[in-house]
Amino acid sequence: MRIVRSRSIEGLSLPAFELECIGYTVSLLFCWTRKVPFSAYGEMFFLTAQSMALVMLIYHHSSKLGNQRYLRAGIYMGIVACLMSGVMHPAWFEALYNGQTAIFTLSRIPQIWENFVASSTGQLSLTTTAMSAAGCAARLFTSIQEKAPHSMVIASIAGLMSNGVLLSQILAYAKPKATTSESTPSVVEPTLDARPPSD
Repeated sequence: MRIVRSRSIEGLSLPAFELECIGYTVSLLFCWTRKVPFSAYGEMFFLTAQSMALVMLIYHHSSKLGNQRYLRAGIYMGIVACLMSGVMHPAWFEALYNGQTAIFTLSRIPQIWENFVASSTGQLSLTTTAMSAAGCAARLFTSIQEKAPHSMVIASIAGLMSNGVLLSQILAYAKPKATTSESTPSVVEPTLDARPPSD
């Protein structure tokens, strides 16, 4: 992972990844509590785990957050506990799930804007973004096959489009690799003969 290797979070938008993590969590728990067939949301489990790992890495490498990282992690755990315990009214939970399209869209806007302003994607990983796009495409296909709710289909389309924008930015802002075809000619300096002149 690029963040681990470089120990840098340059170019990464923390609000974008936090919103993405919340959106994946809401979608995963909604499908789990509603007993939706696992084949329709199975990849959501891995996307949620991946998103959580990225947020944790950003927290770890961000010196500006300080103790705020623990507060934010506590708020997230509180949201998860609330959704899993059934305390939230089912109608509110469904409304929150239906709003995940807006959550995913909003989660991408800060990152897309930061990439545009900097004309660089920083440590944003091509592999991770491609996996997210592939996950959205797979979820779209399985949602249609399993006749899942229309909100799941719309959310998959929105996620696929936003990830497509990020992929295009990564490819557009990629730095060209330096070519080594032209070798620098070596300069051979003349050597002085230090032997004494012969008689």
